[in-house]
Amino acid sequence: MRNIIIIISLFLANSYSAYFDSTKIDIEKLYIKFKAYNDSSIIRDFKTKFLKSLVFTNDTTAYFNPNGTLHLFKLNCGKDIKIEKISKGIYHGHNFHRYLFIYNSKIYLYGGQGLWSSFVGLLEFNKQNKEWFKKEIQDYPFEAKKVVSSWLIGDKIKVLLSLDRNYNKITSESLLFGEIDLINWRFKEIGRFSSMISNRMQIGKINIIQESEKYMIIENRSASECSYELFDKESGDALYVNLLKDIPCLDGNSYAYIKKDTLYYRNSNRITKSVLLNNDAIYHKKDIQGIYLDGIKKQRVSKLFLYLIITLSSIIITVILIVLAIRFKRKHLYDFPVSIEKNLILSKGQVLKKDEIDLILEISHMSFDSIKSKRSNLIKIINDNGKVNITRNRDKNDKRFIEYFVK
Repeated sequence: MRNIIIIISLFLANSYSAYFDSTKIDIEKLYIKFKAYNDSSIIRDFKTKFLKSLVFTNDTTAYFNPNGTLHLFKLNCGKDIKIEKISKGIYHGHNFHRYLFIYNSKIYLYGGQGLWSSFVGLLEFNKQNKEWFKKEIQDYPFEAKKVVSSWLIGDKIKVLLSLDRNYNKITSESLLFGEIDLINWRFKEIGRFSSMISNRMQIGKINIIQESEKYMIIENRSASECSYELFDKESGDALYVNLLKDIPCLDGNSYAYIKKDTLYYRNSNRITKSVLLNNDAIYHKKDIQGIYLDGIKKQRVSKLFLYLIITLSSIIITVILIVLAIRFKRKHLYDFPVSIEKNLILSKGQVLKKDEIDLILEISHMSFDSIKSKRSNLIKIINDNGKVNITRNRDKNDKRFIEYFVK
């Protein structure tokens, strides 16, 4: 590895606002110190990943967590950087592309993945035990399979989770957007949607160069070039700033950092420029969080439309079934033997006793209660048909008896 002069100096006692600046330190010596631990996972991609595997607690202390491991080193900055391994953890296997951050002076790892596996939990480092422990989060979705995006804003972590097991799929995945409250350690779901995952949707992984309370500086590195953008954690926007447009890959000798609302860029000639982050400094903006919220809105509208279709279909089917049931009932109610109607027509103008009408209606063989009910229904049907009309009258000589007049 060629010697690169890197300047490491940390400002502001605030973990969000610490950043690299100029003091002459040979990264070769730094590399040799880490190499002495005789663990290839510590120095894997050291040149490109070292800057993105650091978090800061104050103006003199930084912590280094090599990507894909549970190693944790404390770096004390003075005339030289003193390195101390403070963890007992070793290579883990699915901590690649985890989100490394500090909250309330404690160090956390969230998410991560490896070959054929993925971790969706939150690990907190215990300095006394020198170990990582999983934090229990209430209401955390048990069906979560992968952390797609995550960023710390205030006392919450905004998260986008994939609910699918196939990590290499190129079709739409089931996604869930929500937030973890770090005060009460509870998960709150914002909404769900389906989408094909792209790089423009992913925030909070190993490509963070520096993070402040409000912003992240994101590096997109290919084999030949790098591009840089800011992520506004409050609005969820990716900001493309003129100051970082078409600059060479940052290597430590060159660097970018944010202090409050001012972006600083130091080039390889150690010349530092700065710009206030306002609309004039930004040439393009992309609403990352808006992609999630639009997906949620569209899915909710689709579901609402589907529910309306199902509801209307159910109502229509119900009405059709009711109409068919009524017709079926009427058909069978009105379907009595032709002989009954013929005998009633022959009996027009006559007054019939109860026994006589029962014989004509062919119900005399039934029980008393059944005869009474059946007689009433048949008389109603006959009268509704209109060919014959039957009226009931009390016997003048004995009110206990009813006579039936056919006309």
